[in-house]
Amino acid sequence: MNYIKEINGFHKRNIFEPLSSSAVSLWFTLMHFQNLCGWKEQFSVAASQLQAQSGLKNTSFKSARRELQDKNRIIVTNRGSNRSAIYQMISQVEDYEQTQGENTPSKITPSKPRPDKKPKEVSILTKSESHSNSETTSQKNNHKTDCSSDHNPDPFIKQHELKNKNNKQSYTAASHFYRTHFSELTPYISKEIKEWATAMNEELLVHAMKKALEKNKITWRYVRGILTSWEKKGIRTVEQARKEEMQFSRQRTRYTGNVQTEIVPEWFYEQKKMRKTMQPKAVVDPEKEAEELKALLGQFAKAENK
Repeated sequence: MNYIKEINGFHKRNIFEPLSSSAVSLWFTLMHFQNLCGWKEQFSVAASQLQAQSGLKNTSFKSARRELQDKNRIIVTNRGSNRSAIYQMISQVEDYEQTQGENTPSKITPSKPRPDKKPKEVSILTKSESHSNSETTSQKNNHKTDCSSDHNPDPFIKQHELKNKNNKQSYTAASHFYRTHFSELTPYISKEIKEWATAMNEELLVHAMKKALEKNKITWRYVRGILTSWEKKGIRTVEQARKEEMQFSRQRTRYTGNVQTEIVPEWFYEQKKMRKTMQPKAVVDPEKEAEELKALLGQFAKAENK
């Protein structure tokens, strides 16, 4: 591969098929490692090194790698959880020349074979020269026809705009829900919503926002915390999320019931009974009780005499 040509072809293709900033950063990082490997067709790099060099977190890294695969920029072969994946870069120069070669005249001047080249390489160059000359001659004969034809790029651009519009539909509803119920979208939050929608799915993303509203937590930070927790637990659908919520609610109810029974233990009641039995009784004075009895008998005697 030619480093400079690959970079130019990559930028030209991004004009019509734009990538996210995370995908662009990961592509350049992979090109750097392929250069270090001596431009081998296939090479292996640890995910931790790619994340460190590209500055991407785990979620953003997976999303960017999936985007590059879906848009035919790289080929990834997974080899299990304990082994690094194998990467293969797809040439951007060939893709761009194939899409532009039909409408753009070839301006490549044939190069003369060097004497130090092998015979096989010389024969390939000779064929290339004859093909280039014949192609240039045919293009000169049809030059007037090409100039009179309509080269308006609008239809081509509109096709790519339609494709980009379809790609954005996966997170448009989530962005609209956030603007309606939370606040205005910042570029940072918009980027994260797109990454989460790609990594998981739009329906689950909206469900996480609804859970945040139920808790009266109208912040993206809280929503991101819910999504991160679900990602660690392997939750990928709304049904799985609701099932996990029901299990958590049951565990919480059991825990609350146990706490209520332990608030007033049995020894508390036993200690209370012991305190009642240990209360001192009132001391009775015999002399004072005798005097009160005599006074009472005297009152009865006076009543009988009357």
